[in-house]
Amino acid sequence: MSKLKPYLFWVVIGAVVLVEVVVFVLALPDVDVIGSLNGARETKNTLDKDYKQLEELAVRAKEGIPPGQFDAEQPAEIDNLVKKYLITPAWKPVLERQVEDYRKTSAAIQRYLAQRSKPLLRHVADTEDKLEWYTAYQKETVELLRTLHAERRLQLPEVPVAEGVAAEPDFTDDARMREVIGLYTKPGDFPDPKEHPLITGRLRAVEQIAAALRRAKAQVVVNPVAAVGGEGLRPARVSALRWEGMEAAKAAAAALAAKAAAAAAAAAGPAGGPGMMIPGMNFPGMEAPMGPTAAVTVAKPVSDRGDVEMPGQLAGLATGWRAVIDLVGPLPSVMAAEAALEHGDPQGPVLVVTAFEIKRKESFRQAERKDVAAEDIRAQVAVLVLDFTKAGELAVGAEKKAQEDAAAAAAAAAAERPKSKSKKAKD
Repeated sequence: MSKLKPYLFWVVIGAVVLVEVVVFVLALPDVDVIGSLNGARETKNTLDKDYKQLEELAVRAKEGIPPGQFDAEQPAEIDNLVKKYLITPAWKPVLERQVEDYRKTSAAIQRYLAQRSKPLLRHVADTEDKLEWYTAYQKETVELLRTLHAERRLQLPEVPVAEGVAAEPDFTDDARMREVIGLYTKPGDFPDPKEHPLITGRLRAVEQIAAALRRAKAQVVVNPVAAVGGEGLRPARVSALRWEGMEAAKAAAAALAAKAAAAAAAAAGPAGGPGMMIPGMNFPGMEAPMGPTAAVTVAKPVSDRGDVEMPGQLAGLATGWRAVIDLVGPLPSVMAAEAALEHGDPQGPVLVVTAFEIKRKESFRQAERKDVAAEDIRAQVAVLVLDFTKAGELAVGAEKKAQEDAAAAAAAAAAERPKSKSKKAKD
């Protein structure tokens, strides 16, 4: 011990210096933050990157408040918002989640509408044999006509009367009876298989229109002045159904003008009053031609099924069949029929009423209304039967693309992880 005494001072000083070195090392800030030990080049790169980000923020700040609204259903608009206006990147994942939610909701709606449109795709018969196919078509249409006739939903042409008894209407081969609701009747030869999609498409559209009209219910109050009892419930009747979109414009305009003029003359009598227009849904470019002098807008067919292209945004989502229907019946029944077409079937194909016009007589000849409980009025209603099969196909394609994008992003992130790990190990 005596030998260590001369060196005790230096031992203590060495121990104190060692403690200070240890404390200095433990208290030293992270070299990655200050960049002091990473070299001048890394420090410069970090500062340049920060300066560039600062310049981008300055440019975004000058843009000010984003103009108008940004549609979350359009990824391009949100991308523009994120890159051009947002000061902080913290909003980006929030907006991306919103866009993804809209995409999923939109796809779900498109699938739902496509599911509702499936009845429009049902085949008459899976055969190209002309006789077999037309026999099946004839059977379906005759059943539909008989059902509507039994429920008094049709205003049929006159049938021959023998010994005071009217003959039964021929729904099998009489084209006059069948064309009342726009059905096909072979003129001689059986239709070519190339015509089957058009004939079938129109049949399915007629089925939806007929189903809506059959749901229409209206209580017609009996006129108390009439000397006879009323029918109580008297539905509106279809007197004609015309397809638009395939016929030549001039022929369709001439036929419609002639029929409308005759109907107006018959309804108005010697002292007819003006018609009353009740606008339907605003469907630009698809308004129904109403009145004897109205021009006919013939839409462009998009397939051999006879469906026509839709205007605006619907062009990429749906096609449809457009029909103008003539109705006859008491005012409450006609209004109920139009309302039923507007409402449609919540589980079936979508129906859209694009225009509705009614015309009733304002004055009558003496004794013209005697024993009449509720006089008939005439109406025209333009209906679109929409097929959203295209929307379902788009939804499937969008979901497939989203899955591919997600897989690509996951692969890129997985490839980036080893690089970041090796960089940390090197540091």
